[in-house]
Amino acid sequence: MDRDTCLAVAAEVDAALTPAAAGAAEIEAGRIVAALGLPHGVEPRAYGATLVEALADLPADLLALAGRRVRLGCRYPPRPAEVVATVADERMRRVVIAGRARLAARKAEGGR
Repeated sequence: MDRDTCLAVAAEVDAALTPAAAGAAEIEAGRIVAALGLPHGVEPRAYGATLVEALADLPADLLALAGRRVRLGCRYPPRPAEVVATVADERMRRVVIAGRARLAARKAEGGR
């Protein structure tokens, strides 16, 4: 591939890593809590805030996928990190593809 194509791929993947719009994490966290409830003995505001914080960096499609996987696959309220872990492979795949595209762009222009 030529340099411009590689850079275009990297830009497209970077866009797919852009966090969801403000408020999307709060909505998804609310859906998770509505479906699964709260962990026993956990203060509701603290759990909600931590869940939103964990979800805030996810792109919109991965945020929705994580919420769906948790709501349909968990019998008990998950830890915030467990929710993010359900889409960790997909997110990392995007990071790797973007890195490889940038490396290919450098190689295409004669650099290392």
